[in-house]
Amino acid sequence: LSPEFAMLSIPAALMLGLLLGLFNGALVAFAGLPPFIVTLGTYTALRGAAYLLADGTTVINSNINFEWIGNNYLGPVPWLVVIALAVIVLCWFILRRTTLGVHIYAVGGNMQAARLTGIKVWLVLLFVYGMSGLLSGLGGIMSASRLYSANGNLGMGYELDAIAAVILGGTSFVGGIGTITGTLVGALIIATLNNGMTLMGVSYFWQLVIKGAVIIIAVLIDKYRTRHHQSA
Repeated sequence: LSPEFAMLSIPAALMLGLLLGLFNGALVAFAGLPPFIVTLGTYTALRGAAYLLADGTTVINSNINFEWIGNNYLGPVPWLVVIALAVIVLCWFILRRTTLGVHIYAVGGNMQAARLTGIKVWLVLLFVYGMSGLLSGLGGIMSASRLYSANGNLGMGYELDAIAAVILGGTSFVGGIGTITGTLVGALIIATLNNGMTLMGVSYFWQLVIKGAVIIIAVLIDKYRTRHHQSA
Protein backbone atom coordinates (compact mmCIF):
# COMPACT_ATOMS: atom_id res chain seq x y z
CA LEU A 1 0.00 0.00 0.00
CA SER A 2 1.25 3.49 -0.80
CA PRO A 3 1.82 5.77 2.23
CA GLU A 4 -1.02 8.13 1.33
CA PHE A 5 -3.61 5.35 1.19
CA ALA A 6 -2.39 2.88 3.83
CA MET A 7 -3.96 4.62 6.82
CA LEU A 8 -7.19 5.29 4.93
CA SER A 9 -7.54 1.53 4.54
CA ILE A 10 -8.20 1.16 8.29
CA PRO A 11 -11.50 3.11 8.48
CA ALA A 12 -12.39 1.82 5.00
CA ALA A 13 -12.00 -1.81 6.12
CA LEU A 14 -14.01 -1.20 9.29
CA MET A 15 -16.79 0.57 7.40
CA LEU A 16 -16.93 -2.06 4.67
CA GLY A 17 -17.05 -4.84 7.27
CA LEU A 18 -19.88 -3.06 9.09
CA LEU A 19 -21.90 -2.53 5.90
CA LEU A 20 -21.46 -6.12 4.75
CA GLY A 21 -22.46 -7.37 8.18
CA LEU A 22 -25.59 -5.22 8.07
CA PHE A 23 -26.29 -6.61 4.59
CA ASN A 24 -26.16 -10.16 5.95
CA GLY A 25 -28.33 -9.15 8.89
CA ALA A 26 -30.91 -7.58 6.59
CA LEU A 27 -31.13 -10.75 4.50
CA VAL A 28 -31.73 -12.80 7.64
CA ALA A 29 -34.05 -10.34 9.41
CA PHE A 30 -36.20 -9.13 6.51
CA ALA A 31 -35.88 -11.77 3.79
CA GLY A 32 -36.00 -14.68 6.25
CA LEU A 33 -33.03 -16.46 4.64
CA PRO A 34 -31.13 -19.13 6.61
CA PRO A 35 -28.14 -17.52 8.36
CA PHE A 36 -25.70 -20.26 7.36
CA ILE A 37 -26.57 -19.99 3.66
CA VAL A 38 -26.43 -16.18 3.72
CA THR A 39 -23.01 -16.00 5.37
CA LEU A 40 -21.61 -18.83 3.24
CA GLY A 41 -22.80 -17.09 0.08
CA THR A 42 -21.36 -13.69 0.96
CA TYR A 43 -18.13 -15.31 2.17
CA THR A 44 -17.67 -17.04 -1.19
CA ALA A 45 -18.53 -13.91 -3.17
CA LEU A 46 -16.23 -11.68 -1.12
CA ARG A 47 -13.37 -14.17 -1.35
CA GLY A 48 -13.69 -13.99 -5.14
CA ALA A 49 -13.89 -10.18 -5.02
CA ALA A 50 -10.66 -10.08 -2.99
CA TYR A 51 -8.87 -12.09 -5.68
CA LEU A 52 -10.24 -9.78 -8.38
CA LEU A 53 -9.26 -6.58 -6.58
CA ALA A 54 -5.72 -7.82 -5.94
CA ASP A 55 -5.54 -9.38 -9.41
CA GLY A 56 -4.51 -12.64 -7.75
CA THR A 57 -1.35 -11.11 -6.30
CA THR A 58 -0.13 -10.17 -2.84
CA VAL A 59 -0.52 -6.50 -1.89
CA ILE A 60 2.57 -5.33 -0.01
CA ASN A 61 2.26 -2.70 2.71
CA SER A 62 4.96 -0.02 2.71
CA ASN A 63 3.56 2.25 5.43
CA ILE A 64 5.36 2.01 8.76
CA ASN A 65 2.39 3.50 10.62
CA PHE A 66 0.15 0.68 9.41
CA GLU A 67 2.74 -1.97 10.31
CA TRP A 68 2.97 -0.45 13.79
CA ILE A 69 -0.42 -1.91 14.75
CA GLY A 70 0.65 -5.51 14.34
CA ASN A 71 4.31 -5.35 15.30
CA ASN A 72 4.64 -3.08 18.34
CA TYR A 73 4.10 -3.44 22.07
CA LEU A 74 2.42 -1.64 24.94
CA GLY A 75 5.12 -2.38 27.49
CA PRO A 76 5.63 -6.16 27.29
CA VAL A 77 2.23 -6.80 25.69
CA PRO A 78 1.75 -6.80 21.89
CA TRP A 79 -0.78 -4.26 20.65
CA LEU A 80 -2.63 -7.10 18.92
CA VAL A 81 -3.27 -8.67 22.33
CA VAL A 82 -4.35 -5.32 23.78
CA ILE A 83 -6.86 -4.82 20.96
CA ALA A 84 -8.15 -8.38 21.31
CA LEU A 85 -8.61 -8.00 25.07
CA ALA A 86 -10.44 -4.70 24.57
CA VAL A 87 -12.85 -6.41 22.16
CA ILE A 88 -13.37 -9.30 24.58
CA VAL A 89 -14.17 -6.92 27.46
CA LEU A 90 -16.54 -4.88 25.29
CA CYS A 91 -18.44 -7.96 24.10
CA TRP A 92 -18.58 -9.39 27.64
CA PHE A 93 -20.00 -6.12 28.94
CA ILE A 94 -22.66 -5.98 26.21
CA LEU A 95 -23.76 -9.57 26.79
CA ARG A 96 -23.67 -9.63 30.58
CA ARG A 97 -24.39 -6.07 31.68
CA THR A 98 -26.85 -4.56 29.19
CA THR A 99 -30.45 -5.05 28.15
CA LEU A 100 -29.20 -5.58 24.61
CA GLY A 101 -27.27 -8.61 25.83
CA VAL A 102 -30.43 -10.08 27.35
CA HIS A 103 -32.21 -9.52 24.05
CA ILE A 104 -29.40 -11.21 22.12
CA TYR A 105 -29.69 -14.33 24.27
CA ALA A 106 -33.48 -14.26 23.93
CA VAL A 107 -33.37 -13.99 20.13
CA GLY A 108 -30.75 -16.73 19.96
CA GLY A 109 -32.80 -19.03 22.17
CA ASN A 110 -36.22 -18.57 20.54
CA MET A 111 -36.71 -15.87 17.95
CA GLN A 112 -40.48 -16.21 17.81
CA ALA A 113 -40.87 -16.07 21.59
CA ALA A 114 -38.58 -13.03 21.71
CA ARG A 115 -40.74 -11.30 19.10
CA LEU A 116 -43.90 -12.03 21.11
CA THR A 117 -42.37 -10.43 24.22
CA GLY A 118 -41.90 -7.18 22.33
CA ILE A 119 -38.22 -7.45 21.46
CA LYS A 120 -37.34 -5.83 18.14
CA VAL A 121 -35.78 -8.96 16.68
CA TRP A 122 -34.78 -7.27 13.43
CA LEU A 123 -32.82 -4.61 15.32
CA VAL A 124 -31.00 -7.21 17.41
CA LEU A 125 -30.11 -9.18 14.28
CA LEU A 126 -28.80 -6.09 12.53
CA PHE A 127 -26.66 -5.23 15.55
CA VAL A 128 -25.21 -8.73 15.88
CA TYR A 129 -24.42 -9.12 12.19
CA GLY A 130 -23.13 -5.56 11.94
CA MET A 131 -20.83 -6.12 14.91
CA SER A 132 -19.65 -9.39 13.37
CA GLY A 133 -18.79 -7.63 10.12
CA LEU A 134 -17.06 -4.76 11.94
CA LEU A 135 -14.90 -7.15 13.96
CA SER A 136 -14.11 -9.15 10.81
CA GLY A 137 -12.78 -5.94 9.29
CA LEU A 138 -10.73 -5.33 12.43
CA GLY A 139 -9.34 -8.86 12.24
CA GLY A 140 -8.33 -8.31 8.63
CA ILE A 141 -6.52 -5.09 9.57
CA MET A 142 -4.66 -6.83 12.38
CA SER A 143 -3.61 -9.75 10.15
CA ALA A 144 -2.49 -7.53 7.26
CA SER A 145 -0.54 -5.30 9.63
CA ARG A 146 1.16 -8.26 11.28
CA LEU A 147 2.10 -9.91 7.96
CA TYR A 148 3.04 -6.66 6.15
CA SER A 149 0.81 -7.74 3.28
CA ALA A 150 -2.59 -9.08 2.23
CA ASN A 151 -4.00 -11.33 -0.48
CA GLY A 152 -7.13 -13.26 -1.35
CA ASN A 153 -5.99 -16.23 0.74
CA LEU A 154 -5.66 -14.22 3.94
CA GLY A 155 -7.73 -15.84 6.67
CA MET A 156 -8.66 -18.89 4.61
CA GLY A 157 -9.52 -21.73 6.95
CA TYR A 158 -10.08 -19.43 9.91
CA GLU A 159 -13.81 -20.08 9.64
CA LEU A 160 -13.22 -23.68 10.76
CA ASP A 161 -11.12 -22.48 13.68
CA ALA A 162 -13.82 -19.98 14.64
CA ILE A 163 -16.58 -22.60 14.54
CA ALA A 164 -14.49 -25.06 16.55
CA ALA A 165 -13.55 -22.41 19.14
CA VAL A 166 -17.15 -21.30 19.64
CA ILE A 167 -18.47 -24.86 19.99
CA LEU A 168 -15.66 -25.95 22.30
CA GLY A 169 -16.35 -22.83 24.34
CA GLY A 170 -19.85 -24.09 25.14
CA THR A 171 -22.00 -22.16 22.68
CA SER A 172 -25.00 -24.24 21.68
CA PHE A 173 -26.06 -24.79 18.08
CA VAL A 174 -29.68 -24.37 19.14
CA GLY A 175 -28.85 -20.86 20.35
CA GLY A 176 -29.37 -18.93 23.56
CA ILE A 177 -26.40 -20.53 25.32
CA GLY A 178 -22.80 -19.32 25.26
CA THR A 179 -20.36 -16.92 26.87
CA ILE A 180 -17.47 -14.72 25.79
CA THR A 181 -15.13 -16.32 28.32
CA GLY A 182 -16.08 -19.78 27.08
CA THR A 183 -15.35 -18.75 23.50
CA LEU A 184 -11.98 -17.34 24.63
CA VAL A 185 -11.12 -20.68 26.23
CA GLY A 186 -12.20 -22.47 23.05
CA ALA A 187 -10.00 -20.17 20.96
CA LEU A 188 -7.02 -20.87 23.22
CA ILE A 189 -7.62 -24.61 22.87
CA ILE A 190 -7.71 -24.37 19.07
CA ALA A 191 -4.61 -22.14 19.00
CA THR A 192 -2.75 -24.60 21.22
CA LEU A 193 -3.89 -27.50 19.03
CA ASN A 194 -2.75 -25.72 15.86
CA ASN A 195 0.65 -24.80 17.30
CA GLY A 196 1.13 -28.27 18.75
CA MET A 197 0.37 -30.02 15.47
CA THR A 198 2.67 -27.64 13.57
CA LEU A 199 5.55 -28.21 16.01
CA MET A 200 5.00 -31.97 15.72
CA GLY A 201 5.25 -31.72 11.95
CA VAL A 202 1.68 -32.87 11.31
CA SER A 203 0.69 -32.37 7.67
CA TYR A 204 -1.65 -29.44 6.98
CA PHE A 205 -4.13 -31.84 5.41
CA TRP A 206 -4.16 -34.05 8.50
CA GLN A 207 -4.62 -30.92 10.60
CA LEU A 208 -7.84 -30.24 8.69
CA VAL A 209 -8.99 -33.81 9.32
CA ILE A 210 -8.26 -33.54 13.04
CA LYS A 211 -9.99 -30.15 13.39
CA GLY A 212 -12.99 -31.46 11.48
CA ALA A 213 -13.17 -34.40 13.89
CA VAL A 214 -12.91 -32.01 16.85
CA ILE A 215 -15.86 -30.01 15.51
CA ILE A 216 -17.98 -33.15 15.04
CA ILE A 217 -17.17 -34.40 18.55
CA ALA A 218 -17.96 -30.98 20.03
CA VAL A 219 -21.31 -30.89 18.21
CA LEU A 220 -22.16 -34.37 19.51
CA ILE A 221 -21.33 -33.25 23.05
CA ASP A 222 -23.50 -30.15 22.57
CA LYS A 223 -26.34 -32.32 21.26
CA TYR A 224 -26.11 -34.63 24.26
CA ARG A 225 -25.91 -31.71 26.69
CA THR A 226 -28.95 -30.01 25.12
CA ARG A 227 -31.00 -33.21 25.18
CA HIS A 228 -30.03 -33.88 28.80
CA HIS A 229 -30.94 -30.29 29.75
CA GLN A 230 -34.34 -30.55 28.07
CA SER A 231 -35.16 -33.85 29.77
CA ALA A 232 -34.08 -32.62 33.22
